[in-house]
Amino acid sequence: MLSASPAVSDPPATPPPAGQDIARIPSAAAKMAIVIDDMGNTIQAASELLEMEVPITIAIMPFRRYTKQVEQMAVAAGVEIMVHMPMQPIDYPHTNCGRGALLLSMSDQQIINTINSVINDISAAKGLNNHMCSAFTQDPQKMAVLMQQLKDKNMYFVDSRTTTATVALDVARAYNVPATKREVFLDNTPSVSAVQSQLRLAVKKAKMQGSILVIGHPYPETIQALRMTIPEIQDQDIQLVYASELCR
Repeated sequence: MLSASPAVSDPPATPPPAGQDIARIPSAAAKMAIVIDDMGNTIQAASELLEMEVPITIAIMPFRRYTKQVEQMAVAAGVEIMVHMPMQPIDYPHTNCGRGALLLSMSDQQIINTINSVINDISAAKGLNNHMCSAFTQDPQKMAVLMQQLKDKNMYFVDSRTTTATVALDVARAYNVPATKREVFLDNTPSVSAVQSQLRLAVKKAKMQGSILVIGHPYPETIQALRMTIPEIQDQDIQLVYASELCR
């Protein structure tokens, strides 16, 4: 079952042919990266997202039923992949993090072994963002172990910001890991109209700031809202890019 990331103070098929790179991006004034989390639980959502033929970063959860198939589909379509890494939330163990989670009780070596296992499961990933995790990203020592691994593997990090107390971005900067943060959750309210409203909010922020990264989930409503609203976004001279392009 899909689990949306909690709000943190935000305002309210068949893939393309193998080898076809859908990341042919025109020049534009402002940039927006759209990340879809929780991938790997279904094939249908991946197919529908890839059929849009626009840059959408696919964040795949490790060791799920369709993890490998979704990864293969995204690679064939030329789409950027991230690891959607389970990390300990505040209410652990009441909330089950799932297999491959990073826990505060782990030693440094256990964290390293878990990261390696997860990245081996999603070997095409260029970056990583956090799933759940309002506890792990608050711990600078544990995050330092993660960032050293990402630096060694030439991967980027996106802070999903499931807590305002996160130190993830600061630690990433300290380790010279390319990184950025989520600014808008698209589907805390999973309705087509609500997601469209969040996309339009993101457009306004992108125009003011120059760029923005947003995160959604593979809900039918989110996919439908993207399908309906992306042409409108592109008509406003917003350049859709992959997450890596916004990581500095």
